[in-house]
Amino acid sequence: MKSLTGRQREFLGNLLTLYHQAKTPVHYSEVAERLDVAKGTAYEMLRLLEERGLLQAEYTRQGAKGGPGRSMVVFRPTIRATRGLMRLADGKWEDDDWEQAKHQILDRLQTGLAGDHEHLLDELLQHLPDPHTPAMYLTQMTTAIALGLRSLRGSVEMKYVRSMLQALGQPGELGLSALSGLGVGLSLAKRLNRRLRKAFLDQAARFHSMLAQLDTEGQRRLAQLTKEILDLVGI
Repeated sequence: MKSLTGRQREFLGNLLTLYHQAKTPVHYSEVAERLDVAKGTAYEMLRLLEERGLLQAEYTRQGAKGGPGRSMVVFRPTIRATRGLMRLADGKWEDDDWEQAKHQILDRLQTGLAGDHEHLLDELLQHLPDPHTPAMYLTQMTTAIALGLRSLRGSVEMKYVRSMLQALGQPGELGLSALSGLGVGLSLAKRLNRRLRKAFLDQAARFHSMLAQLDTEGQRRLAQLTKEILDLVGI
């Protein structure tokens, strides 16, 4: 599959976000509203992504969106959709995307830790559905997990995640599956408020899916960055 253009990744990424949020196929008008473009523009782009095997169109009758008795077209991502967003340039992340995500998240983290880190955690979780690239999503989610763990320091709950932290190991040895488990664990942490716990739970499936599709180079980069984030946060 050829590389997606930036515009195509933007539409695909936003449709994936809406699909994961609602757990139902997405109408093109929802994508149009989210991106502030004409409905016709959104429809044509989603049809193009369908032709590339990234989306599947369905026809449904649903009063909530199309009115009683009206048939409307909705779109759901195919198995190839996440790969299409993740595996750019013949299976590799674009270096520029990765470096931009890394520097941006480390700068935000350093600034946030100088103030209220819980405010930064809240901000990251609120904007997790909106990253422009897979690299940005993974770095933001990893940072949110690190900040969530920081909030648990000194609590009884923290002892239950120590084994997972040990499983993360050193760069080059990192068990990225442990990151997914930590995200789910934070959704159950009573010390975090209910809204934050729900945000971690809502992102669990998407985060696990993206981690599973990383190539070797992507795993190495995320492993190194995770070590830097944990050190910076003090975990």
